[in-house]
Amino acid sequence: MNIEIGDNLRTWTIICALLCLMTIGVAVAHYTIPSADAKLEERRGKAHLEAAIKDRKASEEKLAALEIGDTAMWEGVSESVTSQILQSVTVIAKTQNINLKSFRPQTAVADGDLSRNNYVVLIEGSFPQVVGFIRSIDTPSSRLGISLVQVSASDQETDSVNATVGIVAYVKMPDATEVAKNEKKATGSESTTTNNVDPNMKKTMNDEEKSASQPKEQK
Repeated sequence: MNIEIGDNLRTWTIICALLCLMTIGVAVAHYTIPSADAKLEERRGKAHLEAAIKDRKASEEKLAALEIGDTAMWEGVSESVTSQILQSVTVIAKTQNINLKSFRPQTAVADGDLSRNNYVVLIEGSFPQVVGFIRSIDTPSSRLGISLVQVSASDQETDSVNATVGIVAYVKMPDATEVAKNEKKATGSESTTTNNVDPNMKKTMNDEEKSASQPKEQK
């Protein structure tokens, strides 16, 4: 078949036929290929944004919880921490007008450099005062927690009650290496102080020690 391209009827017929085929193809594609729904895409975008906001909020809450966990710990040896906790509990009891009858430390549970110190306190006061005491103890600022509450009536004629309250404190104990270093520094400072004494003063001190060690003559 010989097709001559030029300004003639046959050429224009072929061009018109090709244009018709292209138009038909575009129409078929338009009706067969699903187009993107703007509202659907908007809903998907909102869903992704809400999920991202939730993830960020969850991360911020975890970070806040970790920060609170760090500040909620006591640091030091158990003996010094126990005295500090007793002082804190005494202040809270006075603030709530509670009679603090006893404060008994229990056996601490150690796990590495972290120790769980347990205390049992016996208090007396009205029921609202006892509730206020417990709420004041179980706060992040006090760095204490409640593990046990037992309430019993102390007097049938009044609203006074006795309460046994279990208190928990988490203590981050110092590293043994740091303790040894501090003790070494303290020993070194004592020896340095002794070495800085004037030689004449040392001689006088030695003479006094010798004279004190010799028996005195009896008259």
